[in-house]
Amino acid sequence: LEVPGTTKTLFMVIDNASKKIVKRYEFDFGQHDSGVLLQAGPMQVIGVIAQRSSEDGDNGALLLKLDLETGELLLKKHLEGKVFNGPSRWDFRKIDQRFCPGPDGCGWLFIDNHLTRIHPDGTVEKLQELKQTGQLFFIGDDLYIYNGGRDVFGGFAGVLRIKGVFAEM
Repeated sequence: LEVPGTTKTLFMVIDNASKKIVKRYEFDFGQHDSGVLLQAGPMQVIGVIAQRSSEDGDNGALLLKLDLETGELLLKKHLEGKVFNGPSRWDFRKIDQRFCPGPDGCGWLFIDNHLTRIHPDGTVEKLQELKQTGQLFFIGDDLYIYNGGRDVFGGFAGVLRIKGVFAEM
Protein backbone atom coordinates (compact mmCIF):
# COMPACT_ATOMS: atom_id res chain seq x y z
CA LEU A 1 0.00 0.00 0.00
CA GLU A 2 1.08 3.56 -0.59
CA VAL A 3 1.33 5.67 2.55
CA PRO A 4 -0.52 8.90 1.57
CA GLY A 5 1.60 12.04 1.50
CA THR A 6 4.88 10.08 1.54
CA THR A 7 7.03 7.99 -0.78
CA LYS A 8 6.69 5.00 1.56
CA THR A 9 5.21 1.57 0.89
CA LEU A 10 3.56 -0.45 3.62
CA PHE A 11 3.38 -4.25 3.54
CA MET A 12 0.89 -5.77 5.96
CA VAL A 13 0.50 -9.43 6.87
CA ILE A 14 -3.09 -10.25 7.80
CA ASP A 15 -4.06 -13.42 9.66
CA ASN A 16 -7.03 -14.87 7.77
CA ALA A 17 -8.50 -16.59 10.84
CA SER A 18 -8.56 -13.55 13.13
CA LYS A 19 -8.79 -10.93 10.32
CA LYS A 20 -6.14 -8.91 12.15
CA ILE A 21 -2.91 -7.31 10.97
CA VAL A 22 -0.11 -9.35 12.56
CA LYS A 23 2.95 -7.71 10.95
CA ARG A 24 3.76 -4.41 9.24
CA TYR A 25 6.83 -3.57 7.19
CA GLU A 26 7.54 -0.09 5.82
CA PHE A 27 9.97 0.75 3.02
CA ASP A 28 10.79 3.94 1.11
CA PHE A 29 11.04 3.22 -2.61
CA GLY A 30 10.49 6.76 -3.89
CA GLN A 31 7.46 7.95 -5.82
CA HIS A 32 5.48 4.98 -7.10
CA ASP A 33 2.11 3.40 -7.71
CA SER A 34 0.77 0.70 -5.43
CA GLY A 35 2.31 -2.63 -6.27
CA VAL A 36 0.99 -6.07 -7.06
CA LEU A 37 1.99 -9.24 -5.24
CA LEU A 38 2.30 -12.91 -6.05
CA GLN A 39 3.22 -15.74 -3.73
CA ALA A 40 6.83 -16.79 -4.28
CA GLY A 41 7.31 -19.52 -1.71
CA PRO A 42 6.31 -20.14 1.89
CA MET A 43 5.88 -16.74 3.60
CA GLN A 44 7.44 -14.95 0.61
CA VAL A 45 5.93 -12.63 -1.97
CA ILE A 46 7.28 -11.08 -5.13
CA GLY A 47 5.91 -7.77 -6.32
CA VAL A 48 6.15 -5.11 -9.00
CA ILE A 49 5.80 -1.42 -8.20
CA ALA A 50 5.47 1.02 -11.13
CA GLN A 51 7.66 4.06 -10.51
CA ARG A 52 6.61 7.53 -11.59
CA SER A 53 8.57 10.55 -12.68
CA SER A 54 7.25 14.08 -13.01
CA GLU A 55 8.35 14.42 -16.65
CA ASP A 56 6.47 11.60 -18.40
CA GLY A 57 4.77 9.58 -15.67
CA ASP A 58 6.77 6.44 -16.47
CA ASN A 59 10.12 5.57 -14.97
CA GLY A 60 10.18 1.79 -15.10
CA ALA A 61 9.36 -0.35 -12.11
CA LEU A 62 10.82 -2.09 -9.09
CA LEU A 63 10.76 -5.85 -8.73
CA LEU A 64 10.78 -6.82 -5.04
CA LYS A 65 10.86 -10.03 -3.08
CA LEU A 66 9.97 -9.93 0.61
CA ASP A 67 10.17 -12.48 3.41
CA LEU A 68 6.90 -11.96 5.30
CA GLU A 69 8.18 -13.71 8.42
CA THR A 70 11.25 -11.52 8.97
CA GLY A 71 10.51 -8.43 6.87
CA GLU A 72 13.79 -8.91 5.01
CA LEU A 73 13.87 -7.51 1.48
CA LEU A 74 15.36 -10.46 -0.44
CA LEU A 75 15.46 -8.79 -3.85
CA LYS A 76 15.20 -5.26 -5.25
CA LYS A 77 15.71 -4.91 -8.99
CA HIS A 78 14.89 -2.05 -11.40
CA LEU A 79 12.87 -3.03 -14.48
CA GLU A 80 13.08 -0.86 -17.59
CA GLY A 81 9.89 -0.19 -19.54
CA LYS A 82 6.20 0.34 -18.89
CA VAL A 83 4.74 -2.42 -16.74
CA PHE A 84 1.11 -3.57 -17.04
CA ASN A 85 0.92 -2.02 -20.48
CA GLY A 86 -2.68 -1.74 -21.66
CA PRO A 87 -4.20 -2.30 -25.10
CA SER A 88 -4.04 1.39 -26.04
CA ARG A 89 -2.22 4.53 -25.07
CA TRP A 90 -4.12 4.44 -21.76
CA ASP A 91 -2.71 2.33 -18.97
CA PHE A 92 -4.83 0.03 -16.89
CA ARG A 93 -6.27 1.63 -13.81
CA LYS A 94 -4.31 0.79 -10.64
CA ILE A 95 -7.03 -1.67 -9.64
CA ASP A 96 -6.46 -3.56 -12.92
CA GLN A 97 -2.67 -3.74 -12.60
CA ARG A 98 -1.96 -7.30 -11.52
CA PHE A 99 0.06 -10.37 -12.30
CA CYS A 100 -1.61 -13.19 -14.11
CA PRO A 101 -0.66 -16.27 -12.09
CA GLY A 102 0.41 -18.92 -14.58
CA PRO A 103 0.12 -22.68 -14.19
CA ASP A 104 3.94 -22.67 -14.10
CA GLY A 105 3.98 -20.71 -10.79
CA CYS A 106 5.22 -17.52 -12.46
CA GLY A 107 3.62 -14.09 -12.66
CA TRP A 108 2.77 -13.04 -16.21
CA LEU A 109 2.41 -9.44 -17.43
CA PHE A 110 3.37 -7.08 -20.21
CA ILE A 111 6.46 -4.90 -20.00
CA ASP A 112 6.13 -2.49 -22.90
CA ASN A 113 4.85 -4.83 -25.64
CA HIS A 114 6.78 -7.85 -24.39
CA LEU A 115 4.91 -10.78 -22.92
CA THR A 116 6.95 -11.36 -19.79
CA ARG A 117 6.99 -13.85 -16.96
CA ILE A 118 8.56 -13.29 -13.58
CA HIS A 119 9.77 -16.40 -11.81
CA PRO A 120 9.42 -16.77 -8.02
CA ASP A 121 13.22 -16.39 -7.69
CA GLY A 122 13.06 -12.95 -9.39
CA THR A 123 14.23 -13.98 -12.86
CA VAL A 124 12.57 -11.78 -15.51
CA GLU A 125 11.99 -13.54 -18.82
CA LYS A 126 10.80 -11.49 -21.80
CA LEU A 127 9.21 -14.13 -24.00
CA GLN A 128 7.89 -12.40 -27.08
CA GLU A 129 6.99 -8.97 -28.40
CA LEU A 130 3.33 -8.82 -29.40
CA LYS A 131 1.18 -6.26 -31.20
CA GLN A 132 -1.75 -6.78 -28.82
CA THR A 133 -1.28 -6.19 -25.10
CA GLY A 134 -3.82 -6.34 -22.30
CA GLN A 135 -4.96 -8.45 -19.38
CA LEU A 136 -3.97 -12.10 -19.26
CA PHE A 137 -5.50 -15.34 -18.07
CA PHE A 138 -4.86 -19.03 -18.56
CA ILE A 139 -7.19 -21.94 -19.24
CA GLY A 140 -4.94 -24.98 -19.06
CA ASP A 141 -1.87 -24.26 -21.18
CA ASP A 142 -3.70 -21.75 -23.37
CA LEU A 143 -3.00 -18.08 -22.70
CA TYR A 144 -5.67 -15.46 -23.41
CA ILE A 145 -5.01 -11.75 -23.85
CA TYR A 146 -7.98 -9.40 -23.70
CA ASN A 147 -8.68 -5.71 -23.37
CA GLY A 148 -9.23 -5.83 -19.63
CA GLY A 149 -12.94 -5.08 -19.77
CA ARG A 150 -12.40 -1.33 -19.76
CA ASP A 151 -15.42 0.87 -20.34
CA VAL A 152 -13.73 2.45 -23.37
CA PHE A 153 -13.62 -0.88 -25.20
CA GLY A 154 -17.17 -2.02 -24.46
CA GLY A 155 -16.37 -4.81 -22.03
CA PHE A 156 -14.80 -8.18 -22.71
CA ALA A 157 -13.60 -7.90 -26.30
CA GLY A 158 -10.53 -8.18 -28.49
CA VAL A 159 -9.57 -11.63 -27.19
CA LEU A 160 -6.38 -13.26 -28.50
CA ARG A 161 -5.69 -16.93 -27.73
CA ILE A 162 -2.22 -18.47 -27.76
CA LYS A 163 -2.69 -22.23 -27.76
CA GLY A 164 -0.20 -24.38 -25.87
CA VAL A 165 1.96 -21.44 -24.80
CA PHE A 166 4.40 -23.71 -22.93
CA ALA A 167 4.93 -26.01 -25.94
CA GLU A 168 6.38 -23.06 -27.87
CA MET A 169 9.02 -22.19 -25.25
